[in-house]
Formats: sequence, structure tokens, C-alpha cells
Amino acid sequence: MSILVLVLSCQHASAQTSTLREYEIKAAFLYQFANYTEWPPAALGDKDAPFILGIYGENPFSDILNGFTNKFVHDRPIRIKKCSRLDEAKNCHLLFISSSEKSNLPAILADLKTRSILTVADSASFLDSGGIINLTTANNKVGFEINVAAAEEAKLKISSQVLGLAKKTKN
Repeated sequence: MSILVLVLSCQHASAQTSTLREYEIKAAFLYQFANYTEWPPAALGDKDAPFILGIYGENPFSDILNGFTNKFVHDRPIRIKKCSRLDEAKNCHLLFISSSEKSNLPAILADLKTRSILTVADSASFLDSGGIINLTTANNKVGFEINVAAAEEAKLKISSQVLGLAKKTKN
């Protein structure tokens, strides 16, 4: 059984009610999304360049993402970057947009839509605003939805395995 199935099956497993446990599961999703998405070669840059996972706005993950410092995505070491301004986020490969930025979401996504950045959030309006992956929590279960058209516009190819596990896909 692949690690993708093991980790992403968390969508069917009950999450504890604590926010910390919820964001541990969401962090695992981010890591798997990164590993099961293809970027255009130019978007990843030099073969020795790190994979940049950005957090835009308040960081709901606390120190959870520090566990990624010894992990790799597509043979590249992961570097976590906290972004407080949009220009800081533009060189990320995967960008989690915090709910603290909900009121700015349409403007943020409009500015990033032509870049090959896998945008992820946990906001109900995220897909409709042009985001790519929305993490959901319902009945103490974490799942996700994917905006396939937004991924294609960003020139990203999300694995069919991930698409098959999504609760909802939007074309």
C-alpha cells in the first residue's frame, strides 16, 4: 500500500477535536500533495534548489512543519517560508494561505493564478476564488477538494491518485 493511500486515508479516519491534531493531519496532506503534483521544470528551478513550502498569513501549524526540514519533495530539500507579504509568496512552490487572509483571498489568488504555485487553504470559498486545493473538516474528519481548472491554469498536474481521493473536484 502506498504512503499516499495511508496518509490521505486520514480523510476517512476521525481527527481528534484538538486543533493541533487537525493541523498535524493537514501538514501530512501538504507533504503528500507536494509529492503527488508535477511542476513545470522551469518552476522548480535549478536541480539543487529547495522546494519552498510557504505559509501566507498567520501560521496555524505552529511548529508542526519543522518536522519537514529533513524531508524531500522531488529530490529537493523542503524549506519552510513564512510570508507576510504577497511578494514573499511568489517564489513558493506550495503556498498554504491562512484563514487570516480570507478577506484578501480574491486579490491574492488573482495575483498568483498564472504562477505555478500549488495554492492550498482551509476556507469554504477557496475553490470559488480560484484556489487549487481546499482542506475541509467535517464530522471530525479531514478531507480535501480540488479545483482542477485552477491547477491546469497554474500548469500543475495533480496525480490521479490524489484526484480520486478528493471529496469534490471542480472543473
